[in-house]
Amino acid sequence: MAVIKLKNIKVMAQIGVYDFEQVKRQPLFITLKLHYDATEACAGDDISKAVDYSLLEREVLEFTEKSHFALIETLADEILKLILQYPLEAVLKIAEKRREIAA
Repeated sequence: MAVIKLKNIKVMAQIGVYDFEQVKRQPLFITLKLHYDATEACAGDDISKAVDYSLLEREVLEFTEKSHFALIETLADEILKLILQYPLEAVLKIAEKRREIAA
């Protein structure tokens, strides 16, 4: 089982319940811990059998920056749905300056 960690992906998200939170984008930091069976990729040293985590990071970044949610929990759930389209398991953490939310 391979474990890849993408730490502190900075995104500018439109997130918040209150009007003052929705006025401008806020920085969020997303950390993804990805678990997947890399047996085939390792056996043949074959990139085509590995998860393209740079593409996955880009997809999460683009999705987050074009979305708007009231709750960080909803954003986390939607990011997990995006990630789970790949053959892997994931742990997701989203942090902002004052709070930290894990999903």
